[in-house]
Amino acid sequence: MKYYSELTDNLYDTQEELEKAEVKEQEKKEKAKVKKAERALAAKEVEKAFLDADAAKRSAMEKLTDFCVKYGSFRTSIDSDTLNGIKPSIFSQLFDMF
Repeated sequence: MKYYSELTDNLYDTQEELEKAEVKEQEKKEKAKVKKAERALAAKEVEKAFLDADAAKRSAMEKLTDFCVKYGSFRTSIDSDTLNGIKPSIFSQLFDMF
């Protein structure tokens, strides 16, 4: 006699084989569900980080605009640390304005 599993959509020779296969399939589905939930949470964290970065950039640009209106031009130094990527935000934001 053969045993059919609707969960795995396979035939098995014994009931024990069927039960083992179904348990294995359930574990696989649970792992996939946990992984999907973790991915969704991580994606939300990334989206929040981008939103926070965008808000900070807008705030910095507003402050720069206010500074330029009040005092004229804004001057800053670009040194080797800036060019090597330690402070890339200042460098890239200055070019973003143009």
